[in-house]
Amino acid sequence: MPKPTPNLSISKPKSDPAALRTALTEAAAPATHADHPAAGAASSAPRRQRRKAETQLIGAHLSPDVGKQLRMIAAEEDTDLKSLLVEALNLLFKTRGRPQIADDQAKR
Repeated sequence: MPKPTPNLSISKPKSDPAALRTALTEAAAPATHADHPAAGAASSAPRRQRRKAETQLIGAHLSPDVGKQLRMIAAEEDTDLKSLLVEALNLLFKTRGRPQIADDQAKR
């Protein structure tokens, strides 16, 4: 049985939760956000939240071959998947006699 460690009258420093929380908050916030004047100029909401409020995700789970073929077409035409999907939706609307309202205005 091991001997108990003698008490050398050295007390463990007590942590201050408020000071720790403040230090973590300051360390987590990048300084560039406060220094950049245009960061909050347009709106107080982050860009992703604004875009989410203005748009709606429409998607489907398709075969990996569909994704591969779409990426190949996008690469060949030097465009992106979103532009191809907008084009495809507008063609669908046109064939169904509906207005071609799909657009790419909510760009990244």
